[in-house]
Amino acid sequence: MKFKILWISLIIVFFILLSICFSEEPNPNVWEYYAKRNDGGIFYYNKTNIVRTSHIVSVWTYVTPSNDYRKSQFDLYKKCDSEKAKKFKKLDHIRGWIDIDCNKKLYSTKALIDYDDKENVFNLVSANDNKWLNITPKTPILLLYEKVCVPPLKKTLKNKH
Repeated sequence: MKFKILWISLIIVFFILLSICFSEEPNPNVWEYYAKRNDGGIFYYNKTNIVRTSHIVSVWTYVTPSNDYRKSQFDLYKKCDSEKAKKFKKLDHIRGWIDIDCNKKLYSTKALIDYDDKENVFNLVSANDNKWLNITPKTPILLLYEKVCVPPLKKTLKNKH
């Protein structure tokens, strides 16, 4: 009997830890998956709110960060801002506003917003420098570029024999 209670308790603790450690996926009606980094960070973009002007595409992104990223941010801030460092332990997701120049294959991050596990904003980084960076191979930003800039290939109706 004690053995069963121990196993049931362990299973309950396991699922509680899972729910705490892993962020919930964003609403699939709004956010579409586009990449996963080797460290476990998962990337989505808002497929319902894409702004296109000439050759520039502006899009919101949603990133579920890895535990390694959370730890790196905690370590970075603990030296200069211990209160903010504590908040990074509860980092749930990051939303970013990204501009992509589809013709030149460049991108610019306009804003990054860090949210805790209760949807509270605790860190906002706004870029006013209008700095454009190259989109490099094997990165999440390249996969986003392919989703929002590159038109899908047209399917041929039938192959002629």
